[in-house]
Amino acid sequence: MERDLDGQRVVVVGASSGIGHAVAWEVAARGAEVVIMSRSMEKLQRASEGMPGHVRLHAADMRDAVGVANALADYDTIDHLVLTAVADELARAKPLADQTEEDVERSCDKMRGYFTVVQAAAHRL
Repeated sequence: MERDLDGQRVVVVGASSGIGHAVAWEVAARGAEVVIMSRSMEKLQRASEGMPGHVRLHAADMRDAVGVANALADYDTIDHLVLTAVADELARAKPLADQTEEDVERSCDKMRGYFTVVQAAAHRL
């Protein structure tokens, strides 16, 4: 495998499972320093077991601006930012006519979280 990401830092939010986990493994194998974030340190620790290269773990809820800022505080630069975090969107899917106000608010949480992460990372990118 090519090591075309040597010397680059990649932050992956939602890296404890699914697509985020796969992306973190791939960029680590390609030589990047990988910063993996998720709400659960326990899940991050399991997800990072055996991951190649230099991997750093940060547990933070992407909706928590202070927590995200603290997680990114040690990094002057970020070369790539990958946002894959999801919650239980598919389990909550239903027709628009059946959506409640609470459903809409919960679905906006991910967008708010993405905004919080991008805002905290913007001056480092």
